[in-house]
Amino acid sequence: MKLRLLLFTVLILSLGYHASSQNKKLDKALGKIKKSYATGDFPSATAALKKFKPEAEKQGVPNPYLIEYYLLDVKISHATGMLMTLDENIQKLLDFSRELYGETSSSYPEILIEVSELYLEYGNYRLALDYLTKAEQLLKKAEKMNEALDARITVGRAEAMIGQGFITKAIQLLQEVETYYEKRAVDK
Repeated sequence: MKLRLLLFTVLILSLGYHASSQNKKLDKALGKIKKSYATGDFPSATAALKKFKPEAEKQGVPNPYLIEYYLLDVKISHATGMLMTLDENIQKLLDFSRELYGETSSSYPEILIEVSELYLEYGNYRLALDYLTKAEQLLKKAEKMNEALDARITVGRAEAMIGQGFITKAIQLLQEVETYYEKRAVDK
């Protein structure tokens, strides 16, 4: 079973597997869920997410659709205040992501950054900093760190510092990435 899963993972990675282009039905459902979430229609997003999960599981475990499922489930649970399964679903998200993408890709650290952003919103600054630190270490180890990811990590650290009351340190961190965001604003 492990050999089959390993071969499946290698095949997917060698084909440049992207969740957004493999299954039109799931992509459409995912777009609907994201739209509902973005507009604040959480009951519709939750209902669509429940219908989405069985279809995503048919693609095999783990797969990018399940990673999207758990990420959206965590975000919707957080937004609606339904925090009973939050930690469990975050752990599933991280496990599936690590298994599918591996720690040497940039996808797994990006998931870690998103999880840290959720914990920042939740107010758990220590845990958010832990995830940011782990993401930064993995990106540097795999030599996948770029300016955009570095800026996201720095802003996340600054938010955590502000939440903990270290305003001066947060301002210093934000000044480090100020030129990146100024340049980015002008480019757009």
